[in-house]
Amino acid sequence: MKKIILLILLFLFVGCSSTKNKIKDITIINGLMYQNQPFTSQDKNNYENGKSSGRVGNWKRAKDYCSNLTLTDYSDWRLPTNIELKKLLTKNKNRNSHGYYYNINKKFLENMPPLNGKYKGASFWSATENLPFAWIVSFIGGYDGFLSKRDRYYTLCVR
Repeated sequence: MKKIILLILLFLFVGCSSTKNKIKDITIINGLMYQNQPFTSQDKNNYENGKSSGRVGNWKRAKDYCSNLTLTDYSDWRLPTNIELKKLLTKNKNRNSHGYYYNINKKFLENMPPLNGKYKGASFWSATENLPFAWIVSFIGGYDGFLSKRDRYYTLCVR
């Protein structure tokens, strides 16, 4: 009996430690997995220079990025609905270690795009649309609404 209990405990310990490794770059809120990876300097350059590449682009680019994303062995990523994205929005601004302020859940603070350079934005696409517009959420202004699908914003995926 002791051997069985020891084996169960060992299985649980190994299973839990490998699960921790699998959820790197992911934050779970209300049972939904949100991509939570740092934005790269290339993402910021794309945003500054009007390029659709990486995690920056128009609405179609954002949808394609999510549908092609494989992160921690999951490949069923998608753009969040406006309601799912707004769950990250906070009324109060939170400051990250770089000194930038965002209206976003503290779990995402350190991975937000930097607010320096020509354009200081942190607006993200949602899957919610009303032709020819799609819903965005701004995590520096704390607002949301429909904007043109041709505009260029950041991408955050969910599953």
